[in-house]
This record gives sequence, C-alpha cells and structure tokens, in this order.
Amino acid sequence: MSSAEIKRISSRSDLTYGVLFWDGAPVCITLENPWKENERRVSCIPEGEYICKRYRSARYPNTFEVTGVPGRSKILFHIGNTTADTAGCILTGNYAWGTSIRASKNAFNRFMRAVGSLPSFKLRVSVLKPVTGYMLAR
Repeated sequence: MSSAEIKRISSRSDLTYGVLFWDGAPVCITLENPWKENERRVSCIPEGEYICKRYRSARYPNTFEVTGVPGRSKILFHIGNTTADTAGCILTGNYAWGTSIRASKNAFNRFMRAVGSLPSFKLRVSVLKPVTGYMLAR
C-alpha cells in the first residue's frame, strides 16, 4: 500500500506546520490546529499511523478522510489558509506566510494527483526531531 507521512516541523500555541511526503517525496506543507488534547474540531490529531479513505460530500466532493483517530471522525484533507478553516482537519499549501499557508488549491491538487485513483492509503504523523551536532558553514 502506498503511504504518506506528515512530519510536523513547527508546533506553537496557535498552529502546527508540517511537510507532507508521498512515498518519501515532499508534496506540500500542511497546516493544522495546535495540540489541544485531541479535542474534536480544535486540535491536531495525535502522532501515529492511520488509514485514509476516499471521502465524498457536497462540500468536499473528492478528498480523503483520516480514519482511526481515537474519539474523532470527519478529519479531512482540504483547501484552506488559516486554522480558522481547519475545524480539526489538515490543510495543504505551497508555502507559509505568517500564520497562514498560501496556494492551498494548487497544493491540494498536487496531493490528489500523487494519490491518484487509490481508494485508501496509510498515513504516518510524526514530529521531525532536530538534528544536532552539525554546524552551518560560515
């Protein structure tokens, strides 16, 4: 089964930024709510492994739902720019600007092209651990 990974690169009291990888290649950045004890609609999801299944509704006609999150449902990948747009979901973007992401539709379309026609995929969510012991060249 093909897989995606979100490596969270920054978590603050107001938001969480990550990088979404598909089969090891970076696809886009992600924006989620900050960690708030996995509370519905206001928290990012816990680190772990999940199955994402194709999801369709009138508002979101073609996306994926992250399933298996304890006590949560309807966690979708979708277009948006700020945490006000997330309701606990995962937003995609090309770059961060202050407390928002930009070019969300473009990034979402790239994500959906990477997934292709698959009905489901594995998602791993982790925190990028800082690398120590390296010095930048002067």
